[in-house]
Order: sequence, then C-alpha cells, then structure tokens
Amino acid sequence: MKKLTLDQIKSGSLISEPTLVTIELQVNGEKVEFDTYMKPFSYATAVARMQAAFQGNVPLAGMIASSLYTKETVKEEGENDRVVFKTTFTADEVSENFTQSMTDAIWDKILEVNGLGKEKSNSNQTQNSSVKSELPQDEALKKSDSSTTQK
Repeated sequence: MKKLTLDQIKSGSLISEPTLVTIELQVNGEKVEFDTYMKPFSYATAVARMQAAFQGNVPLAGMIASSLYTKETVKEEGENDRVVFKTTFTADEVSENFTQSMTDAIWDKILEVNGLGKEKSNSNQTQNSSVKSELPQDEALKKSDSSTTQK
C-alpha cells in the first residue's frame, strides 16, 4: 500500500481539479444540455453543508453550489497565463433559480462524479469480509423483539 506524506496533503496535490461535464435535462418538454465544470466533494462541500444546517437551510443548495465551477484564464503582468476555477453559483442562486428537473439532473451528475451513483455492473464488486450487514445491537434488538412477540 502506498503511503501519503504530510507534504502531499499540505500541497493540495490530492484535490482533483474540476472536470468538464455535460448535464442533460428537460425544459418545457424539450431535452437540453449545458456544460459546466464539476469536482468531487471537498472540504468546501462539508463547510457548505454545515453552514446550511446552522442557518436552518437545506444543505442541497450549498452542495450543488460548491460542486459547479467555471474555468477562467488569468493573465497577470509578468506571469504566464494560469487557469483558475471559480464556483459558478451561490447557494441562494441555486435555491432561487434552479427548477426541480435541473436540481435532479445536477444531483445525478454529482453522484456520478463522486462515485456514489448506481453501479453499472455488480460483477466487479467485492464485499469486505469485515463489514457486516447489521450492527450487533440491531441483531440483539431483533432477537429481543421476536422473543417478546412469541410470549
């Protein structure tokens, strides 16, 4: 197993850059699509979720906002051009301007980018033998429930 160094973590080299994705959805019965940059969940996503929770808002808008990026080229005097990714929307903009179908389409793409979507094939999946399907206390509860119902 390869080991990470603290320098790798501190340098930010583990954070992947946003990648170009196409999001397809239906608007007024017509299929449409748009391109955006998206990156997997990060610390910023965790912060967005916490901020939303503290403000009493649904964290979904913050999670969507922290996942969508635009790509800009920055040219500063005396430096080479560099690419910068900036978030495209605020959580308020997502809440106010996104339809349900747009939210669903973006959320599906977020799940895909984060590897949380439905698996296409179960043949490559292996189950970790140390992971049990139920916690021991759940099994104990079932046993006690069944013993009380039998009495």
